Amino acid sequence: RAAYYIAKFGYDSMKQTLVTGNHHYPNTLFYGGQELQPSLIKLKTFLQNHIDFSSLEHVAIIDVHTGLGPPGFDTILLESPFSRNSIIEMFGKDIAEKNVFSLEDKLSSNAGALSGYSEVVGDVAEGLASFYNDMCSNSNLALAITQEFGTKSGVPVFQAMRAESSAYNHHPNDRLKEAQNVRDAFYLHNSPKW
Repeated sequence: RAAYYIAKFGYDSMKQTLVTGNHHYPNTLFYGGQELQPSLIKLKTFLQNHIDFSSLEHVAIIDVHTGLGPPGFDTILLESPFSRNSIIEMFGKDIAEKNVFSLEDKLSSNAGALSGYSEVVGDVAEGLASFYNDMCSNSNLALAITQEFGTKSGVPVFQAMRAESSAYNHHPNDRLKEAQNVRDAFYLHNSPKW
């Protein structure tokens, strides 16, 4: 069925529909939840108890992912507002031009691995940067980065995730096998290039 919907609506439209998620159907893939998840509550509590935010001059938050983009390709999304000159200064011209995307780039037709993510909000890097900015009295904004290392094309990654979600919700005895397939889609551990 995936091939039919991709042919009918286009790859980017289907990808956007999937990754934007939902907040109504908890037993589905890409369910966004109704509240902050326990792992992030624990992380925020840890940071509040162990970091003197007033002493920080600069903060970078990097949320590392695998799965999107061509195998081995490194895509960097800056979720904080920085000028193109600042991006070149941070990463160097070659990397900035080939691998680094801004929030505005995410909306363009040249978004590469980030195509379809224009409507996604509320990710980890964005949330932790907002938390830092709320905790910190100085005017420095946190640099929020999402980094994606490409593995396989989107269709097999989605198929592996869908099968694991189905097993988790309907056939728990099959979940481990499907979870291993998800691992194989997100980590090309048998590829020396990756």
